[in-house]
Amino acid sequence: MRFDFSFPLAPVAKVYCDAIARELMSSFDIDWQEATGRMNRHWTNMEFTSEEDIDVLTQELPYYWARRIYFGPDAKWWVDGETHLTPL
Repeated sequence: MRFDFSFPLAPVAKVYCDAIARELMSSFDIDWQEATGRMNRHWTNMEFTSEEDIDVLTQELPYYWARRIYFGPDAKWWVDGETHLTPL
């Protein structure tokens, strides 16, 4: 069963969130359900429907969002590397 996102998305934001989920899956060896679940938890009560919201989402690459979602907003994976970090 394939689960999707629980937050509202414009079509272009949906495509971008799909790319983030695929990045989570390929980088951290998780399935679609876990990737979207992590994204749903990270973006609870958010929506990416307006042009401004979509700009905020797309100003960072899926690579960035995947790591922020997987390790948490306080992890500095770009400084210390990812090998010793604990996922959320």
